[in-house]
Amino acid sequence: MRPSAPPAFRLETEGSPFRNVLSASGVLLAAALLTGCPTPPTPKQKANEAADELNDAARWGRLDVAAGRSAPKERDAFLKRHAGWNNGLRIVDTELAGLSLDDPVHATVRVDVSWLFDDDTTLRVTRLEQKWSDAEGNWVMESEKRIGGALGLFGEKIDRGDKKKDTHFPTRTIR
Repeated sequence: MRPSAPPAFRLETEGSPFRNVLSASGVLLAAALLTGCPTPPTPKQKANEAADELNDAARWGRLDVAAGRSAPKERDAFLKRHAGWNNGLRIVDTELAGLSLDDPVHATVRVDVSWLFDDDTTLRVTRLEQKWSDAEGNWVMESEKRIGGALGLFGEKIDRGDKKKDTHFPTRTIR
């Protein structure tokens, strides 16, 4: 005679319902502990976010948003410096090149701006240094200056040489 086949599955009858509840609650507790509580952003993270917002808004010509991130006493000077952006020159990219906290409420941000004149294809890069401070939980730019790279980003007069003249041959219309 042939022996019977083993059962396809075996129902566990060992352990009490209380033991199963403890196991499930232990798994839930472990999952809750592993996810953790979100920590508030550090001053450096807040300064980085504010600087990124200002420079990105300025890049895309949204000077109203960018000026809102500058200190009230700096706002008019900021708008004058950036008046030529997207008007005679085109901003290709802005990149935060570095951020250092001088103390928990003051930061120095370095920004590389890639740009070109509307009538020229030469890509230029200018490095800016911005001083930031935390004014009651809101990071604002206190000052901005060019520290390296190409001149002309803030409207400085530069010698661009003679523009190349159109070299097309003269044409005639035959009627």
